[in-house]
This record gives sequence, C-alpha cells and structure tokens, in this order.
Amino acid sequence: MTDVTTSPRRGRSRVPWWAWVAAALVVVVGAVAAFGGFADATTTLVPRYELNEQFVGNETSVTIESVTLRAAKPDRYATETEGVSYLVVEATLENVLPGPSIFEREVVRVIVDGVIEAEDEPESVIDVRTKAQVGPLQPGIPMRVAYVWPVDAPGLAVGDDLIVGIFERYEIADDPLFDDARTRPRGAARVLTTIGAAP
Repeated sequence: MTDVTTSPRRGRSRVPWWAWVAAALVVVVGAVAAFGGFADATTTLVPRYELNEQFVGNETSVTIESVTLRAAKPDRYATETEGVSYLVVEATLENVLPGPSIFEREVVRVIVDGVIEAEDEPESVIDVRTKAQVGPLQPGIPMRVAYVWPVDAPGLAVGDDLIVGIFERYEIADDPLFDDARTRPRGAARVLTTIGAAP
C-alpha cells in the first residue's frame, strides 16, 4: 500500500476585493454603453452650439435651424395620423468628403426625456425642397433636410426642452476588412433648445 503524505497546502494568491469590483464595473459599463445608456452623459460633455451655428465634422457639416412640433409630417403627402404629432428638426447638411456620403441619417439625433432616446432613429429624413426622402449626400452641395420623429400627441408640447445631438465617426486605420472603416457614431456637439410651434 502506497503511503500518501499530505504536503502543506500551497498558498493561493487571492484576488483582491477591489479587482472584483473593477471587473464588475467594466461589465456594467460595457453593457450600458452598448445600449446607448451614456447618451445623456455624452451630450453634456461635448461642445454646445446654438441654433443656426454651423458645426463642421469630419464627414458632414451641420447647422440645426429649427425644432418644431407639427400635426402633419412634412413630406409630399402631408401625412397625418390620429393621436400622433411629429417632432421635426430642420437642418442644413453638407458632405465634406470627396465622394458621396450615406451618413446623413445618423448625424442628427434628439433626446427628449422619457419620450425620445438618442438611439432612436428618425422615421424619415426629408429633403425640404422636394419633400422626398433624402438619398446619399453629394460632396459640396448643401441640402436642407427635415428629421422626423412621430410621437404620441400628449407626449410632447410646444415649449418643452430637448437636446439635439450631432454625431460623427472617425476613420479606423489599418482595418483588416475595409479600407474606409469608421467607428460607430459618437456625440460631437449638442444644441439645447425648446420645441417651437409649426410655421
């Protein structure tokens, strides 16, 4: 019979409590950021612009001109839906890249507490001149557009405060898949204003 002797147990290196806390925070922060939960924090840290003040990004220049609440969508059909109002942000966009850009849908977002979150895309982006949906922006040609979010009629009112966020992306150097790879949109500027009445 083999004699088994027990050797003293080697001391295990215990993970300090603060390391567990740090790891948990990283997980929570990652989860929140993945769902756009830092939208409010982002819009308080980026530069503030006023209505009609131009922001020049690395893909698009943006001038927020007005924010209004309307009974009808400003499309060619003047669409109306019972119980629905339309929050409309009018802006002038200009593509500053050498070729066409399809970033126009993501460059503007709004935050209205409890009604519209930063990750909520506009239902429509409409060319104010033609009343049609906007296509890719051509370089060097300013275009006046209307971003449209439908909301429950009692949910918003003229005079309510809101934040208009302007976003931009950045080039990713040496991406293994795409020559023109870019980051996810990040808050770059904010306009703090109130909702006006329809013209």
